[in-house]
Amino acid sequence: MTQYPQISFQVSCPHTPEQNDISERKHRHVVELGLANMFHASIPMNYWDVIFESVTFVINRLPCSPNNDVSPFEMLFNQKPNYQFFHVLGCACYPLLRPYNQTKLQPRSEKCALLGYSPVYKGYKCLHIPTGRIYISRHVKFDDSDLPFTYLHTTTNDETQPYPTPPQQPLSVIPHPSDNTTPNFSDHLISSPQITTIQQNQPSSSRNAPTTTSHSMMTRSKTQTLKPKIFPNHQLFTTTTSNHHPKLASVEPTCYTQAVKDKNWRLAMAAELDALAHNATWELVPPPSDAHVVGSKWLFRIKYKPDGSIEKYKARLVAKGYSQLEGIDYYETFSPVVKPSTVRVVLSIAISHNWPLHQLDVNNAFLHGDLEETVFMEQPPGFSDTLYPNHVCKLKKAIYGLKQAPRAWFFKLKEFLTTHQFVSSQCDHSLFILKTTSTIMYLLVYVDDIIITGNSPKAIDKLIKTLDAEFSIKDLGELSYFLGIQVSSFHKNLHLSQHRYLQTVLTRAAMADAKPCQTPMQAGIQPSKFEGSLLENPHMYRSIVGALQYATITRPDLTFAVNKASQFVAAPTEKHWQLVKRILRYIRGTLHHGLIIKPSTDLSIHAYCDADWAGCPDDRRSTTGYAVYMGCNLISWSAKKQATVSRSSTEAEYRSLAVTTQEVLWLNYLLLELGYVTKHVPTLWCDNLGATFLAANPVFHARTKHIELDFHFVREKVNAKQLSVRFICSNDQLGDIFTKSLAKARFHCIRDKLNVIHNPLSLRGPIEETDSEEIETVEASSSNDTGQD
Repeated sequence: MTQYPQISFQVSCPHTPEQNDISERKHRHVVELGLANMFHASIPMNYWDVIFESVTFVINRLPCSPNNDVSPFEMLFNQKPNYQFFHVLGCACYPLLRPYNQTKLQPRSEKCALLGYSPVYKGYKCLHIPTGRIYISRHVKFDDSDLPFTYLHTTTNDETQPYPTPPQQPLSVIPHPSDNTTPNFSDHLISSPQITTIQQNQPSSSRNAPTTTSHSMMTRSKTQTLKPKIFPNHQLFTTTTSNHHPKLASVEPTCYTQAVKDKNWRLAMAAELDALAHNATWELVPPPSDAHVVGSKWLFRIKYKPDGSIEKYKARLVAKGYSQLEGIDYYETFSPVVKPSTVRVVLSIAISHNWPLHQLDVNNAFLHGDLEETVFMEQPPGFSDTLYPNHVCKLKKAIYGLKQAPRAWFFKLKEFLTTHQFVSSQCDHSLFILKTTSTIMYLLVYVDDIIITGNSPKAIDKLIKTLDAEFSIKDLGELSYFLGIQVSSFHKNLHLSQHRYLQTVLTRAAMADAKPCQTPMQAGIQPSKFEGSLLENPHMYRSIVGALQYATITRPDLTFAVNKASQFVAAPTEKHWQLVKRILRYIRGTLHHGLIIKPSTDLSIHAYCDADWAGCPDDRRSTTGYAVYMGCNLISWSAKKQATVSRSSTEAEYRSLAVTTQEVLWLNYLLLELGYVTKHVPTLWCDNLGATFLAANPVFHARTKHIELDFHFVREKVNAKQLSVRFICSNDQLGDIFTKSLAKARFHCIRDKLNVIHNPLSLRGPIEETDSEEIETVEASSSNDTGQD
């Protein structure tokens, strides 16, 4: 505006669309065609944004009378559009799914519904109705006469009423409260949501915590037009197939108003309320005049089986914990979870002794926690009591959403286990140990997921029954899937993989079909935060890098590259995005790789530590990297930039040595708690002679006096015979993979020694990788690539 002062900015009057006639008329054109297609094929309103986008795609290719019957597409590109690929929106289609299948035994295609045409990819958008996911494919077969949504609509009429039927009579007769009685929720639980009176537009009992209402469709604001979210309830490039009965309820609702239209979600909400009543979670009381009342809301999730089919419709009533006031509604919130290193130690011990590994899931875990604070919460949306609609819930137990709920649950479980002779580990408070004259059991806790192992299957079964009697436990049987990690056993070995999780990461980044490469980083590069132009929207970069951080739990070969990418999340550039894409391309080629854990008779600890002196071009700080083994199994690893600048390579290596010493000592103490004494003193391998001399000899002069604390710490442990520091040739240093980007041959050699291998149980072999020189050429010529090379 400042460059063109003759142009003024004006807005149209409210409710006067004729003042903006051209754009409003075109909006009407798009909406009318979109709705006509949706009504014709009975397409659910959840997909209005996708259909409108496809309608716009078609309109741009239709002849236009003001342009002498020339389409906008032809006027822009000077070529006639191709109408042969147009098909009826909502018709049945069969895309080729072979590229997305995990095994050769999965179907080559499944029946989908056409949602339209991708503006980015040259292909069709095909909705798989049972899972609500979308494939984008070029190889599709169509049946224009078959409209899958129409017969689905007729079979679910009884489940798509806008609101449930009001009750003809009360579910139970409840006396009016007297002065000394308070109604309890468990006395008048609504057991069937179909006969529930829905309290709409009920005034909130809390003035301090306003509630918000979600809608299934974006509507026009009084001040501006909101852009609809793209694919809010489904995702692209699904990687699994399922054969369960197709229902539109496979789309997760975002609010109670949407969920109540479907029978599956109504039953899920009823089950949640039953669990709350069984635990006596709250009692209804008149709202205190001076109390802070926390809001409540429903969350809806679909739990899937490992094969992608629907396992359960889960409705969760949660408190709006973000409105809690510190010092009034909560005090302490910290709750420990088990460390990944601890899990690997216990798995290594269990597999070495051929112990059973059981996996448990606690039903409604947070509801078992006892609250120390007095907390008031609004009644569940849609399930307000008919006699006391203005009462509030005085919580007697913890509930999901409260800031202190995880802590309350953990200490409830800890108290129970302590009464059954378990002892919490001092090295990891989420590890519980039971040792008697004949029985050894280890129990790992990550919120409501539990792993149990030990030398007595009978004792394990007895403990599971005891836990189930107290907390309602779901016994998931042999350990197979824990926190997104697939655990498969073969030849007495365990293989830990996150291939399903990584496939979703590739999908989110639109890299599911990218060309694979053989290393996560190009050899010898040192990325800088000043390279390239800033990304316009850094959200995707941060989201993908955060997801890759979790993937390093089973993929130590990704650790250094992900650590480098994490250093630029504050202000990522196009160059940094190319770095992340390189990591994703490497993952594409090694999707089924994972960490293997083998039986080991020797549990002695040895570690490799390394440092890349002044490796960061921006601040010249060094990178510490280490790998700690217990027997033949890799237990712990890290790649992290040092906190201070080192003045020499010896100083950088010595700081790395100190960090590795801390990890080794912690692991040694953990083994002692578990009842194992190693045969040999832990050994630290370092490829810097100066650092090894400093650790073994009382050398102290001006060049090392500023690292005095680290010097005394490591030397003290060496003199106490608690560890041994030894020199190793740089060619044998496994820590190199955590401190620098390596060439292909060196990288693959160290990766194999880290026990990162392809899953031998997968029928499908690794994807053929592209030659590294070709990859580098492609990268150099594709700096503006959008995600698919």
